Amino acid sequence: MLDVAKIESDEFIGLTTHENGRVLGYCNISHDPDCREPDGRRVFISYIEALEQGQEIGPYLLRVSFSVLDIFAMEHGPLRNLVEFTDGHTMRKLVPICKESGYKVIESSPERIVLYRDFPNSLS
Repeated sequence: MLDVAKIESDEFIGLTTHENGRVLGYCNISHDPDCREPDGRRVFISYIEALEQGQEIGPYLLRVSFSVLDIFAMEHGPLRNLVEFTDGHTMRKLVPICKESGYKVIESSPERIVLYRDFPNSLS
């Protein structure tokens, strides 16, 4: 199990841990008002502990961007999440885990991959 206290950053508020010990959920959002993508989306930080062939391959920090509507949904009900990877090493290691947890690839190129998950309580 990860020790949240070891994460020395104001951006990390808490972790959502999968029941088998893999961290597939998101930390809470960065409360820094300047922590935004160029298009204005807030930046969430995701801390994922990926497993490969039964061994830890280490924790990965991912920038996960959400629109203002997605933030509202997270706080007030239905969840819809887009996850974007731009690092090749991270893509190879974590995209399969995201797929296992219900994310589907909606855009893919050698430089970028975007996954989408429509949570069970989301509106269609």
